[in-house]
Amino acid sequence: MPGVLLERDAELERLRAAVAGVGSGDGGPVQVLGSAGLGKTRLLTAAGALAQEAGLRVLSARGSELEREYAFGLVRQLFDRLLLTAPDAERERWLSGPAATAGAALGYGGSLTTPPGEFALLNSLFWLASNIAQDQPLALLVDDLHWADESSLRFLLYLMPRGPARRRCGRAPRRERHAAARGRGPAA
Repeated sequence: MPGVLLERDAELERLRAAVAGVGSGDGGPVQVLGSAGLGKTRLLTAAGALAQEAGLRVLSARGSELEREYAFGLVRQLFDRLLLTAPDAERERWLSGPAATAGAALGYGGSLTTPPGEFALLNSLFWLASNIAQDQPLALLVDDLHWADESSLRFLLYLMPRGPARRRCGRAPRRERHAAARGRGPAA
């Protein structure tokens, strides 16, 4: 694991337990709340290292004030690198069936004769994550969630109770004061 995290044994143990749960199908969201400068990003880095060591595929994104007006900006960060570098056959498999709408909407083949409704697109993105998780358990790591665009937040909220086949681990650090200021309450 990169660097040493001082006095973070309890947090690291919770992250280890969350990562272990992903492999057994009991994955779920994990959040870290705190003020700026308390090491949330360092914990995210540690979570990614723990997930990789456990054999999970790690996809990550970071919210940005400059990108919060762009729909599905975080979603693109999560999936773009993987989809761009995957062999054609693998990418086509991930974007097949119910995930095809997500592929077309994100610009990875197919065409949309009419824009999909929000539910259809969220469901299709869920199936993209599920298809990817069929090959290898999946960890989605999102930093600075308080800067996320609304569409990506809706996707993450849609994904949480569904899993991809409960083989995922979400981790989204954010600052408490920003969450309250945006009227969202605690991180989801």
